Amino acid sequence: MNDTKTMTNIAYLGPEGSFSHIAAYLHAADRSEQLGGLLKPAKSIREVFEVVESGDCRVGIVPYENSLAGNIAETLEGFDRHQVQIAGEIYVPINHVLMARPLNVQDGNVVRRVYSKYEVFGQCHKWLEKNLPEAEHVSCASTADAARLAYKDGNGVAIGSQLAARHFKMDIVEYDLSSGADNFTRFLVIVSGDYLNPDCTLNDKTTMRFTVPHEPGALVEVLKIFCVLNVNLTHLALVPKALFPMSRAFFVDFSGHVSQHTDLLCALTANGIAFEILGSYPRAEDLL
Repeated sequence: MNDTKTMTNIAYLGPEGSFSHIAAYLHAADRSEQLGGLLKPAKSIREVFEVVESGDCRVGIVPYENSLAGNIAETLEGFDRHQVQIAGEIYVPINHVLMARPLNVQDGNVVRRVYSKYEVFGQCHKWLEKNLPEAEHVSCASTADAARLAYKDGNGVAIGSQLAARHFKMDIVEYDLSSGADNFTRFLVIVSGDYLNPDCTLNDKTTMRFTVPHEPGALVEVLKIFCVLNVNLTHLALVPKALFPMSRAFFVDFSGHVSQHTDLLCALTANGIAFEILGSYPRAEDLL
């Protein structure tokens, strides 16, 4: 009998066919250890954080930033609400397709609604403005969920992945709705909060969250510390201000393992900057 405790269940934003599902599949395929495990869809990004924090799943996959649409606010909020660590990153090329129930569009039905994830409408806005300017945009929890809903709607279509179209038996009406632009999403691999950072590989990335007072120049003073110590910042994101009315919380990614930046940590501490290391992990091929 298999010991379920050795199984590496991987939670992702479902249902099956979402881009998060693709990222989870890529992560599972890339694992060197043969622990088995299941890909487990979640109803929301928040649920991915919850099942990882509780231990119901050992690993979670969450979207972090997109090359066209920017940061994923729900993921940033997740790190502030849950005790998890970052163990890796995955880049997934995004090729949005327009899908419809078989014969729906060919039968001449008017497209009145387009279903997709909120961020996707921004990535495909040029195509939508040109081809479906009058259609209502219906935001869904995931692109796969959009495909499921559009299948039931005689006047609806969905934007999502080719995998979602195949899974929900939808016809692909149009490919590459992102206007040919380089479109990639960076996903983070999250694990429970007691995770130990892996050893330095000399090709790592570190993610940190820090908080500064909501006053002029506060962020600049922190960034000066990174500059003086020649620390290469690769990403900067602001957490939605509703969570921090009297201060501002930022996420930064920088090159190198945290063990290589003890001078940075000392300088931040000496200047009274509240910070938390969310993870040091091997750098994936940088497509953003």
